[in-house]
Amino acid sequence: MGTCNAVGADPCSVAVRLPREPASVPRARRLVADLLGRGHLDPADRSGVLLSVSEAFTNAVVHGYPHGGGDIDLSARIEHSLLRVSIRDYGVGAGAPSSHRGPGYGMLLIKAHAVDLAVRECDPGTEVTMTFDLAVR
Repeated sequence: MGTCNAVGADPCSVAVRLPREPASVPRARRLVADLLGRGHLDPADRSGVLLSVSEAFTNAVVHGYPHGGGDIDLSARIEHSLLRVSIRDYGVGAGAPSSHRGPGYGMLLIKAHAVDLAVRECDPGTEVTMTFDLAVR
């Protein structure tokens, strides 16, 4: 695996705040793919990572703000062979009732690809942190 050596403030990380809207899901995925590229990793070889980012961000969009509005933070960092991605909303929290309850396949998909998954209740909102081993394809 290569190292992040692109020009910039911190080429091994990304941190952005995106609006709670469906168009932010592919943008979040693209930002993580770009980060992988800066680390000399082919995003096409990391489809599980990108799928997991999409699933976690979609959960924040759908469940975090059931009444609309709000922002979602995305942060990702490559450290040695690990990629840590956190997605945080400032909405109602994971335990709040939702009219969009699904079967929970998104979290199962994330667990299938991540070496670690943590869901943390915040005040307000929820933070999902996923860790991926980039040395494993």
